[in-house]
Amino acid sequence: MVEYRSKTSLAVDAMREMIIDGKVQAGERFDVRRIASELGMSITPVREALRILEAEGLVLYNEHRSISAMELTTEDAKELYTLRSFLESMATEIAAENLTDADLKEIEAAQQEMVEAAQSGDPTRASAANRKWHFAIYRSGRTKFVEPFIIRLWNQFAWSTIWRVPGQLERSVAEHQEITAALVARDGARAARLMREHIAAGRRAVVDRPESAEETK
Repeated sequence: MVEYRSKTSLAVDAMREMIIDGKVQAGERFDVRRIASELGMSITPVREALRILEAEGLVLYNEHRSISAMELTTEDAKELYTLRSFLESMATEIAAENLTDADLKEIEAAQQEMVEAAQSGDPTRASAANRKWHFAIYRSGRTKFVEPFIIRLWNQFAWSTIWRVPGQLERSVAEHQEITAALVARDGARAARLMREHIAAGRRAVVDRPESAEETK
């Protein structure tokens, strides 16, 4: 059966992806008519989608009713990383207790995609593989509430930023490999600790560098 999706839902996903992938920069205004034309729909579902994204904290309605992608301050980024560290390490430990062989195959396949992306120097492919790997782990925990909270946190962050840091992609691949090995061993405590360290390393690379204040805006 083909799943029906409203135009508003399609517009939400398309514009959310634009923001997360850095195709729309923080503070950049949305041209509603242009986006509607690109998506092949009227402006009504696009405006409805922007209201949903506003509720998610991804866009901001400014004076004179202009709409722009939300700017993430350094303090915002620090808070996001703190929350991610807590929730994602917990989700990883829960996953280790519930993993099936099929789950592990999905995690390992996503890790291999990221290895290949790093070898080819493709940040767009790496970003997609990175998200696939993380959420293959979190889904394995089969929790009702944890994964949706993590998705909300991830959707706040412009992931194109992290791959601009020299060597970050290669470091992430190596850290992923260690976490994957801990999950294969069903060592939840080690996997959770490594995930906390992995997220802390991302924070140091993106937020704690002197030049990061401008990049997170």
